Amino acid sequence: MDTGHRLDEISLKALEMADRVILVANQTVPALSNTKKLLEILELLGLGDLHLEIWLNFWEKNSELTLDDVARFLGREVKGTVSFSPAEVSLSINEGVPLAKSSPNLNICQDLRDLAGHFSKEA
Repeated sequence: MDTGHRLDEISLKALEMADRVILVANQTVPALSNTKKLLEILELLGLGDLHLEIWLNFWEKNSELTLDDVARFLGREVKGTVSFSPAEVSLSINEGVPLAKSSPNLNICQDLRDLAGHFSKEA
């Protein structure tokens, strides 16, 4: 369930009932600050013991923010990343062809397969 950018009664109930929560954040200081605030809010609401994983979207390996920096800032391990490939993703969307078909060897495709495989391992 994608809860979007806000917490309401429905999304909080869904979080309470979830077996696993994947929290997706971008590799920017504002996005990571918001992620940290959300983690603090979940803790205050008594949801700190959720089976929660953090994945970073739009990941740029050579950015000034490393995985270690992000993990240290959030106080949690980063479970995985999805690579940043804006041109390829945009082309895929505009052509209506799934990226996994048009460019299956891109890093982003492998990252998405890893994420999907992560779910199917425990299904």
